[in-house]
Amino acid sequence: MEFYKAKLIAGQDTQELTRIYINLHEVPGWGSLKQLRRAVTLQVPDIRTARGESAVYVEVTNAGAGHKIPGGLSSHSIRLEVRVTDGGKTRQQERVYRRVLNDVAGTEITEVHRLFLEANSVRSDNRIAPEETRKERFVFSPIGKGAEVEARLMYVGGAPWVGAEKSEIEIVKVKRSVR
Repeated sequence: MEFYKAKLIAGQDTQELTRIYINLHEVPGWGSLKQLRRAVTLQVPDIRTARGESAVYVEVTNAGAGHKIPGGLSSHSIRLEVRVTDGGKTRQQERVYRRVLNDVAGTEITEVHRLFLEANSVRSDNRIAPEETRKERFVFSPIGKGAEVEARLMYVGGAPWVGAEKSEIEIVKVKRSVR
């Protein structure tokens, strides 16, 4: 939650409590790019080539959310994309962080309205906990010197109603040249 300069009042029948800042109790979630960028960091700390393959190491950290990311509905996810552009050729791999819920029959629920009414069990949950850093390794065929490596995080919001489109917001992008 964002901090705002304000005065906190405990109640009419009690003495006034004051603080300089309070937490804003709005829940902007994925609708606030500022909040998303404050919550997560992305790094490409290393790229190694050995034995006929290249490994791109990426670190995603939940640095600012007080809950797992993505939070909220299980129809939301965060997609980590890693692209390698080498000699005009682009290759891409990805990881998706999300919680998947099932209905009573064990079928994955994908519609937002059904999540509230029919969720019965958790199929999987690989969201990133507060202050956790995920260290991911992406293996490509050899990457040559001068190639460009790009990692980016995309927040994917589920369609809010039947017939609506999913929305995607780029949270952060990091580029690195291979030396």
